[in-house]
Amino acid sequence: MENKKKVVAHSNELAYAEYDEFEMREMKLLLSLIATVTDDKAYCYDAREIKKLVGMETQAYSKFAKLITNLQKQVLKVNLEDDKYKTYNIFSVLSFDPKNKTVEIEYNNKFIPLILNFNKNFSKYYLENVEGLNNKYAIILYLRARANLFKYSFKLTVDEIQKKYGNNYKPSDISRRILVPALKEINEFTDINMTVEKEYLASGVGRSKVVGYVFKISKKKKDLEENIYKAMNIANKNRFILNSKTVNKESINLLLQEYSEEELVFGLKYAYKKINANFKTLTYLKKVINSGLEEKENKKNDIDLVEDEEIVSADLVDVMKDRVVTDDEKTSDIVEYTSEEEERLVNYILENDGITYDFLQNMKCKSKSVYINTLRAAESRMKER
Repeated sequence: MENKKKVVAHSNELAYAEYDEFEMREMKLLLSLIATVTDDKAYCYDAREIKKLVGMETQAYSKFAKLITNLQKQVLKVNLEDDKYKTYNIFSVLSFDPKNKTVEIEYNNKFIPLILNFNKNFSKYYLENVEGLNNKYAIILYLRARANLFKYSFKLTVDEIQKKYGNNYKPSDISRRILVPALKEINEFTDINMTVEKEYLASGVGRSKVVGYVFKISKKKKDLEENIYKAMNIANKNRFILNSKTVNKESINLLLQEYSEEELVFGLKYAYKKINANFKTLTYLKKVINSGLEEKENKKNDIDLVEDEEIVSADLVDVMKDRVVTDDEKTSDIVEYTSEEEERLVNYILENDGITYDFLQNMKCKSKSVYINTLRAAESRMKER
């Protein structure tokens, strides 16, 4: 997993799913994994990195293994209209290798459309907004809020809350035990602000009954990053964009609800080069940006076609081709490196051999002997220098 700012993108069906059987860490782990999905393929991760993502870096691997097992068993139930619903098995494979400290994942083919290749009714946000939340209900309400951000509000009835969040809370406890602490975390740690108002059923006699809650959502205003300002200035040098008045601070804040900063910077520069006719709407600008991002992704996929024959440096090829691994060596006498030694060698390979981190992790999962020999080769070259 790379260290750059991670973006979570998924269909809004996930925002309307029931998570009453999920633990808080299971939800955070699921969203963290979704943030790394780029294609419908098998993934292999370093377990130590995943432990950090869910705040378990100091806990035993036995507890981590239990988390993985529990998440693998989870089923997502998505409520539809007229009391209809769908259920999704999330993973076809989710396994932890305690010896190699790796996690292998394959997503169920029915679940994949919820996290890939959607073009409408989806949410997109930085993973860091979820990482700061330590309340399960805060995560659930944040997902619902993101799905309804364009409407600036949404409603939940008392019955819905009890159904989605379990029946342990009486109506009189919902506000105190669910909503107040959840909204406190959302307002403090995420990119949105939320308030809630009670809805009453007027009985005409005595005290009115609370039947639901109205949640008001607003995007936090923040100073735009310098690279965004630079991209805005570049875009507005195109006279057609300038005349449209679609690139300004207000529109940029709207666009940042749909695109990451990196995507928007690229998209604005792409629009500067491509737009050559008058237009009037932000919708048109978004179409151009989307075309640019799609073109960029297609070029990336052309490069990814050679991923299975990963390009490595000539030095590494020369070292490895002279190395014959016996059958015995595949199962025994494999040198084990400490975490510090392994990290040092991996960093050396990443810096010098043109190999990606994901490729190394897949190698580690699929063939430990080849992985160890790759580290040995790197170690030999480091000593020679």
